[in-house]
Amino acid sequence: MKFRKLSLFLAIILTVTFFISSCTNNNENTDDTKDESQYTDNIKDENQYTEVEYDLSDDTKMDRGVLIYMGYNGNFGYSSDVLYHEFTQEDFEILRNAGVKQYIILPNGVYNFTKADDTSTQILHQEDIEDMTLDDVGANNPDDLIKIKEQYAESIKNMSINAQRGYDYLVDEYIKIADNILTVQPDADLWFTFPAVAVFHLAEKFNEVYKEYVFEALKEKLDDDIWENNVRGFYYSEEGITQWFTDFNTENFEDFDNPIVKNMRYLSTLVHENGKKFLWIPYYRSGGDAKDAFRVGYVANKTNIFDFICLQPNYVFRGEHERNVGAIERSVENGAVMDHKGTVIGLEKISKTQIGPEMETDIGIGDEEFAERFEEYVNAYFKFVDKAPMVFYAGDKTALMKDENIENIKRMYNPD
Repeated sequence: MKFRKLSLFLAIILTVTFFISSCTNNNENTDDTKDESQYTDNIKDENQYTEVEYDLSDDTKMDRGVLIYMGYNGNFGYSSDVLYHEFTQEDFEILRNAGVKQYIILPNGVYNFTKADDTSTQILHQEDIEDMTLDDVGANNPDDLIKIKEQYAESIKNMSINAQRGYDYLVDEYIKIADNILTVQPDADLWFTFPAVAVFHLAEKFNEVYKEYVFEALKEKLDDDIWENNVRGFYYSEEGITQWFTDFNTENFEDFDNPIVKNMRYLSTLVHENGKKFLWIPYYRSGGDAKDAFRVGYVANKTNIFDFICLQPNYVFRGEHERNVGAIERSVENGAVMDHKGTVIGLEKISKTQIGPEMETDIGIGDEEFAERFEEYVNAYFKFVDKAPMVFYAGDKTALMKDENIENIKRMYNPD
């Protein structure tokens, strides 16, 4: 599994797995259960679907992207004094020559302070979780609510240690990286990130914060020419709508009565009203986490919140996710997020959201088994280059700039 949110995701899994088996019947959203049964019990022949043809004008393409990590290396609210290695202009020249066109600049973790000085306002507090109810977290068992509150309390505690994680610091770092990219690639497309929310039920508390301290701050500080011609859009960095921690009503396509989707919807309106695009790169999970893919599918297939969604197979990191590679391939071919049996999640796609794959690698690309798994990505997804959204994930600078990874980017994005 990728490190970018490994700490929190493992913390969540460790917290919930020991009680999931004892409370499965009590702690599952009944709407999820009903609709998941509906679409898995009525499997259709995948051959009935026709390959989608997107309108690939320059304005509608999101191709040849790469994730650029910056700032403090702390996952999901866990504070860290360690900074990622900074990318240089020479690094961006190498990426340009490898065929990269789109740069998604993002931090790793939560920013819980508005500024990195004495005037800072803390966004989430311990008392914010005290009034949470069973309905708020989609649970029926009071013991589950207690455990979820404990998890949230730990997250808030950890994300509140380092006040240097102010949004003014974040925005200034975004601009510094953008300037380095544009110095060597003036026509590059830039994507800036709304950081993770961590405490899922409180996602809406970040609405105005992201608007004022990320979106409007960037618009004010960037040169007008860069804002108009290079800033393509914004990336939503929360990588899923995790089950067990929030409710999800599949009869409400507006926001599914879910706080994370409400946060998405708010930011989508902000981004689109200003003529920019909105990108999401969620996990496509299988096995016991299948409802995560189910929720992702509903957002992708039933709403126009996002212009582009690239799905994470996760297979190179965890061999048990091999079937995700094919499921995502079929999803991209058919322009709709599908389950592993070839059925459109929600039975019908009514959105305009474009679906693509995420190419995944990291420092381990030199390992033979890892490299073989990566080749399965190449075999499945090379045909989508320039035809569907595509993003490369490799981790931090050390991993991304590894010779093998640069060569893999080049043979996907800029083959001889």
